[in-house]
Amino acid sequence: MQSGFKGVFPELELDFENLLVADGALEKARNPQVELAGNSLKFTWDFDNLLEFQNGLDQVMLLAYSPETGRSFHILGGARRSSGMEILQVYPELEQERLETYIAFITEDRKQISRSTYTGSLIYSH
Repeated sequence: MQSGFKGVFPELELDFENLLVADGALEKARNPQVELAGNSLKFTWDFDNLLEFQNGLDQVMLLAYSPETGRSFHILGGARRSSGMEILQVYPELEQERLETYIAFITEDRKQISRSTYTGSLIYSH
């Protein structure tokens, strides 16, 4: 949380770009991206079988947070890193709300985690 605020007390606000929602030594997502896909968010990342075969079983963790409503949507143990893609379902009633998005990985045995990567802000519309 220390890196996730900007401003001077008492006028602090969240700095979504620098906020960490996970922190560890596991390899971070390579080239992560997010886009709208109907009533969901489609997260993608790069995976190279030759370079990353030992990390292929890691599972993706995704987060989308709406600052306006305080609602969050997440997956804590989603698709394998080797798949390069996962879909996060979002409530349709959030139409035209801003979502702040993050990605991280966790090992299958839940003993290691990566540092989260901010994947951007988008306006949810379907």
